[in-house]
This record gives sequence, C-alpha cells and structure tokens, in this order.
Amino acid sequence: MALCSADDVVRYAGLADPDWDLLDALTERASAAVEDYCHRRFAVEQRDERHDVANGMDTVVLRHYPVGEVTAVYDATGVGSAVRLVGAAEYILDGEAGTLQLAHGYFTPGRGSVRAVYKAGYDRVPAAVQQATVMIAADWYRTRTDGRVASEAYDGYRAQYVLGALPPAVADLLSPYKRRDLA
Repeated sequence: MALCSADDVVRYAGLADPDWDLLDALTERASAAVEDYCHRRFAVEQRDERHDVANGMDTVVLRHYPVGEVTAVYDATGVGSAVRLVGAAEYILDGEAGTLQLAHGYFTPGRGSVRAVYKAGYDRVPAAVQQATVMIAADWYRTRTDGRVASEAYDGYRAQYVLGALPPAVADLLSPYKRRDLA
C-alpha cells in the first residue's frame, strides 16, 4: 500500500509534465522505505501472535499498534494446561500503546503461553508519515537520470533511509511512528 499518491508528490514538488509511471513506482518504493525505517506497516492488518510470559506478568505488549480491535486472547496456550479464552471484560486494552493488561491476576507463565488475535494499523495514514513519504519520493524523483531513477542511486538512498541517515526534516516527521521496541 502506498503511503502517499503520485499527485501528492506533484503538488509538493511543483512538477510540470511529470512522469506518472515513475512517480507511481517511487511512491511505492518510498512507502516501503518508510515502513522499513519505522519497522512497521501502517495499513490495518489482522495479527495472530504468541507471547512469552514470566511469573507475575499481567500485561503483554503486542507487536503492532495502534490496536483497533481484539478478536481473541487465549491464556496458557502450549504449556500443557487447559487453554482459556480470556473474555473482553477480563482485560484492559490500551490500543495506542498496544498493551493488554489483565484486570485481575496474572497470565500463565510459559513460552508462547498467551495468544492474541487482533487488528492493528491506521485506517488513515498519519499526515506526518504521508508527508515524509512525499518528501522521499520527491527527492528520488529529482535525482532521476533520463527520466528514470538509476537502480544504484535508489538502492543507495533506500539503504541510507533504512539505516537512519534520513534528512532531519524527514526523521523528525517519522520519529513518533518508529516502533519503540526496535528503535
């Protein structure tokens, strides 16, 4: 999913008579670079994951956020005891932070003992993420050669962007959206 449109890049860069095919390709590539840099996907997607739990843990941190809907939470999966479906009234969801906390008690300790099935992502791409993607695509468009982006130049830019060598204005826009556990 592109995080911006070719039209957005044209308006931002003030392009006259743009190469639309190239812009479409660049918005896809810039979107991938932004998602790689932030270590996350922005579209709403169904997730199904297991979490390791230590003794005395009442909270699990989901790998993707914001969380829009929890389909199911299972406790004691794969640890030899009966699997229990945790009711929605038994946990507190902080969708923005992506945490599930039991209202009372603790999860069963064990490797992969908690399973969460949920939907996470943004219904609308945050404006700052969209703007950062536009800025990257416009930068790449300006560096094209004979109407095409040299693959070596693109790969070099993408590697720099993914490794964190972003222009300060782009990095500032994306910093609130980088996954906190991988940043």
